Amino acid sequence: MCSRTVTTSLVGLAFVLAIAAPTAAQGSSPVSGRPLLGAGLSFLTGGDETGSETGTGFVVDFAYPFLGMSGAALSGVGDFGYHNFDGFSALTFMPGVRITATNNSRFQPFGQFLIGATHFSASDCEGEGCTETDVTFTPGGGIDIRLNDKFNFRGQVDFLIIKLPEGSLDSTENATRFTFGISMKLGG
Repeated sequence: MCSRTVTTSLVGLAFVLAIAAPTAAQGSSPVSGRPLLGAGLSFLTGGDETGSETGTGFVVDFAYPFLGMSGAALSGVGDFGYHNFDGFSALTFMPGVRITATNNSRFQPFGQFLIGATHFSASDCEGEGCTETDVTFTPGGGIDIRLNDKFNFRGQVDFLIIKLPEGSLDSTENATRFTFGISMKLGG
């Protein structure tokens, strides 16, 4: 189980680095882009843990660019989400990395890989077994469409791979998160 988790992490990191490598080969430049604060309405749908139900909620993220390349920026990301279902809720916190194409001033697509946790909490339950926190791997991507110098419209899709506790019938839960909202450039 542990080796499969490590393998999944390494494959995700290799994916992000493979995307960044051709851009980095073109030469480095000062960090391009400013930090972004994003927020949006989000819908989380998945398999057994969520049933076939879709949870409605929100996602807030912060991306801080730390490496500029020709036509791209690599950022550190902190992602926080909350989704409410019938009878339980899901809370996510996932840090990670994001690569954003910066060669077009109006459209800026991005890809990201996050590793964190999803905390499930049953609302109609008392005692042990009412909550559960699981490791979550999240490849995803989206696009920021510039509205003006400060604000962007954002559309985003993330694929949550939730590692359930040992002994579960199915040790992996897959979910998809769709988010629509805005992102705001911070700083001058």
